[in-house]
Amino acid sequence: MAEEEEVIKPRVWRKLSEEETNIHRSLDVYLHGELAGKLDQYVIPDRFSPKHSLVFTYDPEHLKKGGEQLSISLPLQEEAFIDYNRQSDSDPKPVRYFFRGLLPESKSHQRLSDYLDESEKHEYVHTEERRCFAAAFLTVLGGDCAGAITFHLHNTKPPVPTDAMELLDEKSLYQVMDDLFKLPMLVDKGYRLSLAGAQEKLPVGFVDGKVALMKGGGLTTHILKPALWKFPNTTYNEYFCMTLAQRVGLEAPNCTLLHVGDSSCFLIERYDRYQDDQGVTRSIHQEDFCQIMSLTESKKFEFYGGPGIQKCMDVIGEHCVDPGTNKLTFLTIILYNFIVGNSDAHHKNYSLLYDKKGLRVAPAYDILSMAVYPDVTLDMAMRVGEEDSPDCVKKSDFFKFVENSFKEDLDAAKASFETTMNNMMDTIEGKALELKKEFEEQSFKSPIYDEIIEIIKDRVHQLRTGPKETIRRNTSLF
Repeated sequence: MAEEEEVIKPRVWRKLSEEETNIHRSLDVYLHGELAGKLDQYVIPDRFSPKHSLVFTYDPEHLKKGGEQLSISLPLQEEAFIDYNRQSDSDPKPVRYFFRGLLPESKSHQRLSDYLDESEKHEYVHTEERRCFAAAFLTVLGGDCAGAITFHLHNTKPPVPTDAMELLDEKSLYQVMDDLFKLPMLVDKGYRLSLAGAQEKLPVGFVDGKVALMKGGGLTTHILKPALWKFPNTTYNEYFCMTLAQRVGLEAPNCTLLHVGDSSCFLIERYDRYQDDQGVTRSIHQEDFCQIMSLTESKKFEFYGGPGIQKCMDVIGEHCVDPGTNKLTFLTIILYNFIVGNSDAHHKNYSLLYDKKGLRVAPAYDILSMAVYPDVTLDMAMRVGEEDSPDCVKKSDFFKFVENSFKEDLDAAKASFETTMNNMMDTIEGKALELKKEFEEQSFKSPIYDEIIEIIKDRVHQLRTGPKETIRRNTSLF
């Protein structure tokens, strides 16, 4: 019996034998707390390699009442969406990459994978599901995801959330931060939480000035990020860049910095949450541009084959309400990322929100000045101009996006963006110096502020006078 169990639930990567049974997993997909559809995952044994498929089908009642779509890549329709692993890499896989886009990436994903393989508690997550892993992981993590989407086992009534929470003192918060680097999302503690990205982070509440773990399954309202061990002062860096974004007129979530022992963590409000008139936390659905365009994690970078800024502008023009305003908003965030030196502003760091009026560009998020770290590539995740290097960027490169995106009212669009760009260039250095002073008065001192301000001065000067000689570095962020 023990040998049979080891064959059915292997602990290493291998091909399924022909004798093994098919794997079939079904999850009910909820949107705003109401059933929206069903996600089915299959792994079928094959002589040479297993066949995998992910199938998503909208619920008939959701369609009948005109419910919201999950994604631009998964429009409302009666027919099922089916992704096969036998498709070539160039074939679209909207099911796989939308649902996969809700999950942690890179080393975080690998640690979760190792844990689920080894844990008796979650041994139903079969190793052979890895190549088609979305449903398997969302079974464990899909209780609180980006946007308004949640997952529960098919034909299982979702539990009713309660207000139960654990408020963390400094010692407990320090332990949670340490635990995140060992096992993402506190999955071993019974929480069902998921956020995309390679950086360690945790969805939390924030009550009476204290970080809270939502033990009763209530919606989280904030995201907690510990300092990255690989680079100094990342929490101060993000706090400075995100707060400065607000100061120069961008829509960006409120955030703060928390001192925890000899370290710090960055805490930011979730822009996909809001309080209704009764004070109840609600979700706003959202999706990032990798999900919208069915891109793998690697193609979030343009230099790895991602589509780039113009394709994102085209999507905004086709799907957003007030497309002109939203295109200019998106381009303004691109401009700000360039000025502060955020080379990691890739397709997963821009999203669209499904608010009451329709789709719009989400607030700015995940902004750090990566140019201050000498071992990180300078190449831009999404190209501005003809080259990957930011040192080649010209002011006119931004206006090419305007010219390519506005067939009507082009003169008005160019004038509007010209005003926005000039205002940012004229004011950002002064506002950065004011912000540095404020932070230091609040005991948030860091040498990284001066380094960011120098990057800002150089980038503004470059936009005014033209590009300088290119210097290339090739170490990646994660």
